Amino acid sequence: MDERFADRLHNSDFDITIAQRGQEITRGWYEYYLNILPPISLKGGQGCLAGFQVSEPYSDERDTRTGRLRPTYSTFTNSGNQYFYQGINFAGEVDSRPYMESCPEAREVSE
Repeated sequence: MDERFADRLHNSDFDITIAQRGQEITRGWYEYYLNILPPISLKGGQGCLAGFQVSEPYSDERDTRTGRLRPTYSTFTNSGNQYFYQGINFAGEVDSRPYMESCPEAREVSE
């Protein structure tokens, strides 16, 4: 990783371990997570133009729609030149909280 790029990442205020759903992030962070593993593509919908999920599962959660455990993924979206962290969700979804038996996060950016 380019040293200048690494400095920009580490000197920003985004920390995925404490990030809030809906938190705006820099393009640098968005591209960092986009490129660390092959992404799961989000084609839009659920209020976003586009985005992706990091393809390594974060955890497994019970999906109340099926009753089965499903993997969850760190989710990122963009809308034009704005980039957002959308929390942990099932594959292909931007907001799975209504369908998670025990939601791993309750923190959300207040408007």
